[in-house]
Amino acid sequence: MAWNRTLEVTNMTSTVGLNVTNSTADGGGNFTQDEYYYYYYYNEPPPYQVRPIAVEIPFKGFVYPVLAIVTILGNILTVSVFIKERMRTATSVLLICLAVSDSVICASLLPNFLYLYPTGNFKTYVMYGWCVALQILSNIYRVARTTSNWITAAIGLQRYIIVRLPFKAKRICTIKTSLLTCVFITIASLLIHLLQFLALEIIPSTPSSTLTNGTLPTGCIKQFPVWIIDTFQDMKRMVWMHYLFTGIFSGLLPCLLLLITTVLLVLQLRRRRKNLGKNGCHGDASDKNTRRVTRFVIVILIVFLLAEMQDAVAFFIYVYEISSDKDRKVLSREADMTWDTFTVLIALLSYHVNFWIYLLMSKQFRCVLRARFCPRDGFRVNKRDDRLTTASFLPENSTSQMSSTQKAV
Repeated sequence: MAWNRTLEVTNMTSTVGLNVTNSTADGGGNFTQDEYYYYYYYNEPPPYQVRPIAVEIPFKGFVYPVLAIVTILGNILTVSVFIKERMRTATSVLLICLAVSDSVICASLLPNFLYLYPTGNFKTYVMYGWCVALQILSNIYRVARTTSNWITAAIGLQRYIIVRLPFKAKRICTIKTSLLTCVFITIASLLIHLLQFLALEIIPSTPSSTLTNGTLPTGCIKQFPVWIIDTFQDMKRMVWMHYLFTGIFSGLLPCLLLLITTVLLVLQLRRRRKNLGKNGCHGDASDKNTRRVTRFVIVILIVFLLAEMQDAVAFFIYVYEISSDKDRKVLSREADMTWDTFTVLIALLSYHVNFWIYLLMSKQFRCVLRARFCPRDGFRVNKRDDRLTTASFLPENSTSQMSSTQKAV
């Protein structure tokens, strides 16, 4: 999707005769380099300008900002519930990290949406200061998106370990392990997109003005710095390899891991239900809680897969287009931007729907949420409710024998 396009090569020779003042131009204001390398399949004359198609404007100007703000508010409520001591377990720590990373995604997109679309700023070129700010936010978005993908994959894997190996899960699935997992995933996500932070140079660009007095505001040009060109030489190869690398490690692998763990979880639940039926019993309360929370996690994983799989497919379409010299042959600009518009919509909805999954599927979540925000209405979490709240996030039969660092969903 255009939202995820990272690097592309566009040749612009000095014979074009663009009259733009910038830090790499010669004394006459004309470009002196033979080639300029831009991002996002961008091949328009400088300064850089966002050129949306008609279907994008209402979504990015109004629908997306509302969804992003509501999602951030929902995630604040989610964190406020899971951070409570009675809810603090190995999986709830991962869910907190997921809520934070999803909120960072939404927060990094809001300035882009609000600056460009409701105000109509997309009708002209982007000012230099906003160019720099939006690029930084774009990089933060990519890191946060990759972080969310892998945290969701970690939740699925952790759930499978708890269901398949309940006794070993006491040692493996701890709060400390979850915290270390979140830190490791964040660092790894930064490394995956490190080239994105380093391989773009934003320089001022001021169009010439026909006015006798005054100059136009300063825009920007996006290009690869000289050291990147000298290092990689074959820029086209570098571009599609970057797509391939980021597509695999930020989208494809977490999606495959989630797909596998989701299928295994479903099969494991069916096997347990079948065995209980043969034995003529329904399992104890802890076993029922484990199955209930597992179903709860499966719903989260399926929603994630629906939102992310199409992005993984898009990355490989871009790799094919670039590597085979068929730019825009598989996806035209209009088709790509339309696909991207609805992909963003699905992604934002998936971030927001997690809160409603917690709220609708977990009585304990509703219990703690209400107790937290309505302390004077006579509603209290009694000892039994508190015990069930904690037990529903544990694989063991007894919660009293486990230390707080050994809690697991």
